[in-house]
Amino acid sequence: MSAIRERLGRASPATRATGAVVGPAVVFGVVLGGIAIDQPVAFGGYVIAVALAVVVLGRMGVIAGLRDLTRGPLGRAVSLILILAFPFTQLTNPLWIRVAGLGAIFAALALGLNIVVGRAGLLDLGYAAFFGIGAFTGAMFSDCARCPMQHHLPWVLALLISGLFGAVFGVLLGTPVLRLRGDYLAIVTLGFGEIVRIALNNLDDVPILHTNLTNGPNGLFGVGHPKIGPVDLGSPINVFGTEVPNVLKYYFVALILMFVIVFVVRRMDSSRIGRAWTAIREDEQAAQAMGINTTRAKLLAFATGAFFGGIAGNIFVHFQTGTSPDDFSFIVSVTVLAMVVLGGMGNATGVAIGAVLLIALPEKLRFVSDYRFLLFGAVLMVMMRFRPEGLVPEQRRRRELTGQET
Repeated sequence: MSAIRERLGRASPATRATGAVVGPAVVFGVVLGGIAIDQPVAFGGYVIAVALAVVVLGRMGVIAGLRDLTRGPLGRAVSLILILAFPFTQLTNPLWIRVAGLGAIFAALALGLNIVVGRAGLLDLGYAAFFGIGAFTGAMFSDCARCPMQHHLPWVLALLISGLFGAVFGVLLGTPVLRLRGDYLAIVTLGFGEIVRIALNNLDDVPILHTNLTNGPNGLFGVGHPKIGPVDLGSPINVFGTEVPNVLKYYFVALILMFVIVFVVRRMDSSRIGRAWTAIREDEQAAQAMGINTTRAKLLAFATGAFFGGIAGNIFVHFQTGTSPDDFSFIVSVTVLAMVVLGGMGNATGVAIGAVLLIALPEKLRFVSDYRFLLFGAVLMVMMRFRPEGLVPEQRRRRELTGQET
């Protein structure tokens, strides 16, 4: 542990409180500064300067010390306030409110995959399938003008149905792959994801049911915005005299889902099933020898992750007011997996940060047109080379990869 980190740990209560406020505020300011830069060259220089500052401060132990302080109640409260305040700083630029809303939805999706990959150690390359199942289910059970089949239900009930449909398919996927692991499990889950996408493409004519379920490649569009009691998520709102589009409401809805998933996962971590997932991830044979029911634990991991994936899909289809099978291709599964690995596999906070970065960074790199994904891939390669444990790693994983404490 560095000297600066030790000094911060022994600092007076007033100094520690100041650090707990300054740390999140500095990060918030850096994010707002990057968003405000429109010139490509200036933005590139800004990113390089921030990266160098992070490396230097990390070597000195300043970042680790501030991170220790922000883990306390005050630091968490300040972080929460800044997260809730972010969209109100972009009232004149609704694009970034929309990007933030989409980032929150994908953060919830990535947190669901983190249960399967980060907690239980089951490599799933077909997770977009549950996202798609939740989205199409949500469209069918909503007010959808151009959906061939629709059964309008209260949105909260439709959310639960989307999650349950995802969980059922999660169990259907998990049952035949219980004996597989590693590369073989990845291949089977990849195949499952493609099967679901192709099925969604071809369910516009179901001979047995004599009906059109998904409208085929055309997808389901014209999905209405839901209501939560008297609140209509489709109507704009007036904030400080400025009319803000409805994406602001979806931002807060996705945040609530994200916080619920974080709460559930952290509660499960300290339970028997959470410890069972950790044991399976570390050594499945040893876990089974110690009396852990690995079959039940794996199925529960698949079902829980798929449940949250289905709910995220329901929110996504209303956010976009429609969807098509192409929205759930293999690249989506890979992107969500990259969010988990980049943010810090097993760490809910890190996964959420990784998801927001992977949604926001390509949007900011649009000035390089088709080359933005090339630069984006290069950044991921550099990240995995020099910090394979992720941006905010789980303590156990960081010790495994670097031999250092978090």
